[in-house]
Amino acid sequence: MAENFGLGIPPAENAQTACIRVVVFESTRMGCELLSRALEASEYGLRVVETAFSSVEGERPRLDDVDVAVISSTLRDGPLGGFALLREMTKSHAAVRCVMLLDKHERSLVIDAFRFGAVGVCERDQSYEMLCKGVYSVYRGQVWANSQQLLYLLEALSAAIPGRITDVKGKI
Repeated sequence: MAENFGLGIPPAENAQTACIRVVVFESTRMGCELLSRALEASEYGLRVVETAFSSVEGERPRLDDVDVAVISSTLRDGPLGGFALLREMTKSHAAVRCVMLLDKHERSLVIDAFRFGAVGVCERDQSYEMLCKGVYSVYRGQVWANSQQLLYLLEALSAAIPGRITDVKGKI
């Protein structure tokens, strides 16, 4: 199993009092409630301040006082609705750090999540504890991804950018 970066960082001593405000975007009311309870039960001082089911603008909560958004790739408005929301949110609310919750381990989904503005990704087959650590790490300014996910990103980056390193004469 691939290791996640940032795992060795314990929560700050005052994590319980330093409230990290989280918004959860999940496809169902029950999903929102379950995810909210798990996040708030963690030792990381997470408090879910809003939940939503859709990427439709009129159905979304205000994001002015939110630190981290946990966005399911699947929302009520479609199997990839979370990606549309992620792209729009990172443009309109750049201060909100986003963690994408992926339904399956797929290279293209991981790359798109980061391309659209996620700072962390977590797959549904991981534990709630891993998601909580991910939210906490992203809040602290870290990128949350396991080794395989980082490898996907590095491969995509190296395939997309031609070499530009040259000497003073312009030769490689």
